[in-house]
Amino acid sequence: MIDYVENYSNARTKAKIKIAQDTGQMNDFLIFGDSSADGGINANRLEEETGLNSFNFALGGSALVVGNYYILEDYLSRNDAPKYIILMTVYDIWYRGLNTDGVIQTLIISFPGKLIKDFMLSPIVYNPRGNVMGIFGNVLLPSQRYKWEIRGIIKSMNIVGYFRKRESKEDELMEEIVSNNGSSLYDVFNENLIIDDINYHKEFVETNKFEVSWINQFYLDKFLKLAKEKDIKVFLVYSPVEEEFYSEEVNSDYIKSYKKFIEDITGTYDNVVLLTDDFYVVSVDKLTTSIDHLNYKESEVFTGLIAKDFKEYLDKNTN
Repeated sequence: MIDYVENYSNARTKAKIKIAQDTGQMNDFLIFGDSSADGGINANRLEEETGLNSFNFALGGSALVVGNYYILEDYLSRNDAPKYIILMTVYDIWYRGLNTDGVIQTLIISFPGKLIKDFMLSPIVYNPRGNVMGIFGNVLLPSQRYKWEIRGIIKSMNIVGYFRKRESKEDELMEEIVSNNGSSLYDVFNENLIIDDINYHKEFVETNKFEVSWINQFYLDKFLKLAKEKDIKVFLVYSPVEEEFYSEEVNSDYIKSYKKFIEDITGTYDNVVLLTDDFYVVSVDKLTTSIDHLNYKESEVFTGLIAKDFKEYLDKNTN
């Protein structure tokens, strides 16, 4: 059960799954990644600039690369393969695993049967000392808090009215996603939240070592192998980032290791290309609530630059 009124992130994930499962789609360009790609890459603008039908399937960070893989799998099982994919995630997505807040709930609500199928082997292979039964306990059993929330909803609301309201919100969300070709177009701005986020990210980079969780690595490999099987070219794009954070932290060991990880992907898969040279650096007023979430106007600028890099790549590499 999903509260479409309150749980916007999970609702968007479920809506994009439904769209991916539609048949007869004719997209040349698919966009994947986290919320920075969801709001930062404008699929309508990309379509205008390249002349290629585009759709943005990027999800929130709590879906990890797992969500991207399963949406691509759904899409390809029902539609012809696109020619191109853009994959963009912020640098601090890669360490996240099943112990990260919100990840279990997002993944299991959105991809229950599929996830369990892959979990039968992958935790043993990639985390042999992990408590497999503990993982399955967290995955399969809703928390007591979640049970109490459901009970509270039933007690406090007219159940018929609640579901009508939920269906209405669900319809509004689907209409928004379809009209924007999947992209979130944000105009909100909160400078205080951005400043707090700058400070958080500075501390994170200074006190942590870059690492890739087994679950992200496992599904990244599956994602890129599936794209290769379907002869899809994958373009990696560095995310936007706020200029104060960039100027102080771009030479940190963490960011250097992250960039090496991204560059190494292109050496492992011959269908993968690093399209951008570096982060897209912006001032605070071009963001929404964090260091890497662009507002609507700036997302159009950023998408235009991605389209320009893409066209230049094609000019150089097309016979």
